[in-house]
Amino acid sequence: YHQDSRFRRPESAYRELGSSFVQCALAIDPHREDNGCLIFVEKSHLLGDLKYFTNKSVFQENISNEVLREIGVDKLPIVKVILNPGDLAIWHPYLLHGSPPNYSNIDRKTYLNGYVKAENSDRGEWAFKKGIPQKLEEPQLVQFEELHTRPDPFYLA
Repeated sequence: YHQDSRFRRPESAYRELGSSFVQCALAIDPHREDNGCLIFVEKSHLLGDLKYFTNKSVFQENISNEVLREIGVDKLPIVKVILNPGDLAIWHPYLLHGSPPNYSNIDRKTYLNGYVKAENSDRGEWAFKKGIPQKLEEPQLVQFEELHTRPDPFYLA
């Protein structure tokens, strides 16, 4: 499990994160329990930024039941997010969530995208300003600036 707030770095570039940002997942393939659908910890976003997590990759971080107890979420209900192709899940940056590995033969492709209230972020590009579409400039990296000097993989399984 993780919170997406941990990826909004530097923290100073994202103001009022809890009321200015949403994360979205558009299902390309079916998302089912057997192919590792998303799991939400219901109401965990109400706890705010837990600031528990390390700088390890999400794929290398193992959150045990003991840790869930320690941060006060072990008794919260778990919601399995079952999606059909074209379904969209939207969640808060402080919502604790994750997905188990996909050991099935069924892909679980997803298009992930986050949206932020532009005046509360120093990262990304404006798509609309005052309701008017904006010309898109050169795309900006909003994370992993090291790709310019260190092009190796950043997500290691």
